[in-house]
Parts: sequence; structure tokens; C-alpha cells
Amino acid sequence: MSIARNAALVFLSVILTVSLPLAITALAANTMLYPDVYQQAMEKNDIYDMMQELLGKSGIPPELFSKEQMKSNIDRMLINLLAYMRSDTDELDLTLEIDPKLVKTLLASRISEYPICVPGQDPMKDNCRPAGMTSEQFLESGLAQKNVTLPEKINLADTFFKDKNSVDQARAYVSMFRSATIVLAIISLLCMALMYFLTRESLKSASKWLGSSLLISGATVIIAALLTNSAVEKMVAGSAATEFSGFIMDIVSSLTGTMMLYGGVVAALGIGLLAFSFTHKEVKTSTRR
Repeated sequence: MSIARNAALVFLSVILTVSLPLAITALAANTMLYPDVYQQAMEKNDIYDMMQELLGKSGIPPELFSKEQMKSNIDRMLINLLAYMRSDTDELDLTLEIDPKLVKTLLASRISEYPICVPGQDPMKDNCRPAGMTSEQFLESGLAQKNVTLPEKINLADTFFKDKNSVDQARAYVSMFRSATIVLAIISLLCMALMYFLTRESLKSASKWLGSSLLISGATVIIAALLTNSAVEKMVAGSAATEFSGFIMDIVSSLTGTMMLYGGVVAALGIGLLAFSFTHKEVKTSTRR
């Protein structure tokens, strides 16, 4: 019976030292599905300003947004995108809100650069503006003539996410990952419960088995976090996108920092149980007949 019990304990310990580090890592990774870490990293590394430049390269005039407007738009889209990935909402909203008055001002400024039309030229075809009309008047006239209403929103999904199926597929993977996290946590708790059940007659033995498994699991997570941080740092150092290196490292550091925190708590609990197992003295009870 003792051999069978020890074999079962070894088996459960192996399962626990695999499932628990994976569960801890998955729990840490789940924190990356919330916007706070990204917002802090973007603010720290001036990503909001870089996004204005990126929009300019994609054909959207960066003058349409102040830094505050850009930050508000990006934060709103980020919150919605992550909520969509978590399946907390079924609507993917990636629209930039713009002020039509600002659009008119920008268009009027561009029109003012056009030359005055000479006799025979058509302002609507020849990129010129009629004499006797201000840029604003010509713009209003052109919009009314073509029955055009200036948009209040720009849908970035058409620019950056043309294939919505890929976004939905990523969402499905995230859902599977979150389900796997729960399964791993349940397996870990079940292993610990069974190990305690098999050693319930001796607190010393229970503490030793559980403590050693928890210590190994916590140490594994800490080592994995340190190796991940080092590997990503080397990759970023050799990357051409140096302007985003600080942002990437802040995101990775947030993940590995959470892993080390969780791993440290589990390892400390394991050390505490091991210390108890070495200092605890079992009280032997005898029965008289």
C-alpha cells in the first residue's frame, strides 16, 4: 500500500509541477488582455505621437487630431479591441472620431493653395478655385453641389483589419486560451487536493510533498520569466524597429514581472511548507487495550 501511495504521490507531483507553472504563466498572460499595461507603455514611450505619424503615412492627415484627441481615440479603440478579444462585446469598434469643423478647416487650407482659375477652366475638374470666392465659400459650394456630408468618423478596420476573419480567428484562440487557463488551474488544485488526501495522516509528509512541488513550480515560473525577458531584450536589440523597442520591452516586462510575482508567492508558500515539515514533530498516539 505504501509503495502504491508513493507512486501515486510521485505521479501527482509531476503533474502538478507541469500544470501549475503553466497555469501561473497563463494567468499572468491573461492580464495582457486588459488595456492598463498598454496605455502606460504608450504614454511612457510617446506612442500616441508615433500613431499620428503612422496615420499620416496611411493617407489620413495627422492634422485632424490633437494629441489629446489621438490619445482619446486610441484608448477607446484599444479598450474595445481587447474587450472584443475577451468576448466581453460582440461589436468591433475601430473608428476614429473627428470634428467636421476641423475637417473643413483643413480642406479649406488645402484649397487655398490652388491657383485661381483662368477663363475656360472648371474648378471641379482642373484643381483651381474660382475668382471672387474664398476657400471656405468654394468648399461649401462644392459640398452642396455634390451633396456630400463630411464624416464624423473614420473606420480604421478597413485600413488595418481588412480581413475580419483573421480578427475573429484570433478571438477564438484567445477564448480557447482562457478556457485552458481554467482547466490548468483546476488540474493543479485537484492534484494538490489528492496529494493532501494521500498524506492526510501525517502533516509532516503532506507539507513535504506539497512544499517541494510548490517550490519547484514557483522556481520554474521565475526562471522562465527571466529567460523570456532576456530573450526578448536580445531580439529587440537586433531589430530594425528601434523606435518601438522601449514600448515592447515595457509590455514584456509587465508580463514577466507578473509571472515573477505569482511564481514568487507560490515558491514562498512552498518554502514555508518545507520549513514546517522539517520543524514539525509528529505526535505518536498509542492505544491501550
